[in-house]
Amino acid sequence: MSGSSLPTRLTFSTTPDGAVDPVAQITIDKDGNLLPERRDVLNCGDALHKWNLVRAITITSGDFVYENGVRTTEEGDGIAFYNPQGTKIAALDSQGNLHIKGKIIQDL
Repeated sequence: MSGSSLPTRLTFSTTPDGAVDPVAQITIDKDGNLLPERRDVLNCGDALHKWNLVRAITITSGDFVYENGVRTTEEGDGIAFYNPQGTKIAALDSQGNLHIKGKIIQDL
């Protein structure tokens, strides 16, 4: 940092129910990254407030868990699908091969 450089960030805080002091929730850092202040506790939207469109170039680390409990996750060189009970029901490998636990039912 030079003498004339003034890197900054913007932090959004909220005051929880029953509290007096605000708690930092979200920060936009000096590089423009949108960051939660705590790991694995904040959500983006809720049951009533959903984003219409989310675009990303790269999504890393983590599973996608849908509201119905179905989960997709990286597995080896592909993607695995789990039912709400945690049983793997399908996998798609990087070669395009689909492996399924149940039957293929063509009824749509």
